[in-house]
Amino acid sequence: MKIVISATTSWNLYNSRLGLAKALVAEGHEVVLLAPRDEYSQTLLDFGYRWENWPLQPRGLNLFRELRSLFFLVYFYRREQPDIAHHFTPKGVIYGSFAAKLAGINRIYNTITGLGYAFSDASPPLLKQLFLYLYPLALKNTQTIFQNPENKTYFLQNNITLEKSSTLIRSSGVDLDRFEYRREPEGICRVMLSSRFVVEKGITYFADAAKILHERKIPIECVLVGKSEQDQPNAISHAQLNEWTESGLISWWGWKEDMASIYPQAHIVCLPTFYSEGVPKVLIEAAACGRSLIATDVPGCREVVRDEYNGVLIPPKNSKALADAIECLVHDSELRKKMVENSRKLVMDVFSAKEIAQAYLSLYKLNDK
Repeated sequence: MKIVISATTSWNLYNSRLGLAKALVAEGHEVVLLAPRDEYSQTLLDFGYRWENWPLQPRGLNLFRELRSLFFLVYFYRREQPDIAHHFTPKGVIYGSFAAKLAGINRIYNTITGLGYAFSDASPPLLKQLFLYLYPLALKNTQTIFQNPENKTYFLQNNITLEKSSTLIRSSGVDLDRFEYRREPEGICRVMLSSRFVVEKGITYFADAAKILHERKIPIECVLVGKSEQDQPNAISHAQLNEWTESGLISWWGWKEDMASIYPQAHIVCLPTFYSEGVPKVLIEAAACGRSLIATDVPGCREVVRDEYNGVLIPPKNSKALADAIECLVHDSELRKKMVENSRKLVMDVFSAKEIAQAYLSLYKLNDK
């Protein structure tokens, strides 16, 4: 079979879809990776995959350019005539589904990797309404895959999808050979937050928690990993990041591609996000490395963080609760030891990239009958 896997960045394909692509190639299928050109497009080619450029601005709003991107997809699908078209990320799901249908592609799969910004409290109400209007049209007569049960329930209750065409496959998986278990480093306890630098990820609450812990004289290093993305709604500015680092409350390590070597430098990894995630990759990667976790009790996060088992769940938008959870784990190395073992076990049992890829292969084969 020829299978197109598309997303709105080549980085997304590189970081989250290679496990699926590798499994498909191993079974003898032809895989075409479709995404806009970025610094990871050449990496996909270097790995031996066929990559095609999709002329799309992931967060573009220019109507002419958006229509051009959609028409390109129609042309692409008519030319390629794949047996399966599989789309990831919200814009990719909507544009890809419409284009594949117009091109006469019968087997269309869409993975909802979280509700995203459009459904967050910070989103303009009209944007949410637009997605609620477009999603049912795009997802009709397609197979929809959800990464957590809350997102699936939301879509079913709002009549966006039907039960018979909805499937739950938890996360995009993590490469257990790459993200290996590592013992905690020596020295001062280090708490790390790695994410996109947008307000919804709870970064300001992390900074507030760092200030609280500093006032309590807790010996700790708080680290941010990532970069400012000024094209994102509600981006954390360079000025704000510099203010935090100059205050001495936070260390900013910048963007790091090889996170498999970064997580082991932390003792605790946290994600105080307050919008609906799919299953945050940062949490499953950190868990695979054997780290205790702290996350907000929101959809997606609670798929990975089991309270008092491999981490601590806290209320969203609560800096004091985050500070209290960090302080608790800093002072209790035995509790962390138990949690890190449970983190690795949970990922091996539930979130292995090989198992997730096999779940997708089984779904393809089931719908091939």
